[in-house]
Amino acid sequence: MRLKFVTVMFAIAALSFGTAGSAAAQPVRHGPAQVSGTRLATALLSPTAFWYGAVSTGSINSGPKLQSSRAKEHVSSLSCSVFENGNVYVADFGDTAAAGQSYANEYWESTYPDTIILGYEEILQFASAGAATTLYNQAYAKYSACHSFTEGSQGQIEVQTLSVAKTTVSHDRAFVVNVRDLETGLTINLYGNTLYVLAGTNVYIFFNRSGDNDEPSVTLMSKLMKRAQALYPRG
Repeated sequence: MRLKFVTVMFAIAALSFGTAGSAAAQPVRHGPAQVSGTRLATALLSPTAFWYGAVSTGSINSGPKLQSSRAKEHVSSLSCSVFENGNVYVADFGDTAAAGQSYANEYWESTYPDTIILGYEEILQFASAGAATTLYNQAYAKYSACHSFTEGSQGQIEVQTLSVAKTTVSHDRAFVVNVRDLETGLTINLYGNTLYVLAGTNVYIFFNRSGDNDEPSVTLMSKLMKRAQALYPRG
């Protein structure tokens, strides 16, 4: 299932929910400690943590049971536009639990370009560190390969990748993606910025669309990671 931004002329995004696949939820019986999507959702940050006045426009999680580790979607088979078009994927890539939330600023035009228009946060939990690393590496490869593409129902949005750069967050592997969105008929600059972090069995994702190329906050990402990690038993 996924939570999807549908952006029309870059107005505030509307959200549509997909449906869960046919694979039944299956408990993970061995390996690292796991928590449910319902539990992961409690670690998500409040929208106002990202900027004053941000409001939630949708949330989703994989529910109270662990999901099958069998992937229903594969990054390599997704087009650039489908993969990057504001999708919050939940229990699609073989993650055993996931949670995500989207948020928006309905007054962004009044403070453009110094404004964040919308964004989302996401946690994907896998049955092993190896499985999390696979998804992380696949995402990095996909972003690196998607130099320029169009999206929108009539291909009216041209997305240009400006950079895909490796970094670290709280000593964990990470990368940040910067893209520029050019829409037919608009004369303003709009940017999309995505931060991926790999930490143990989890992949954490921040995305925001802004008017002045604001990268997602590393400080807030570290806070999200600590909140999620606090859910797991110690020892």
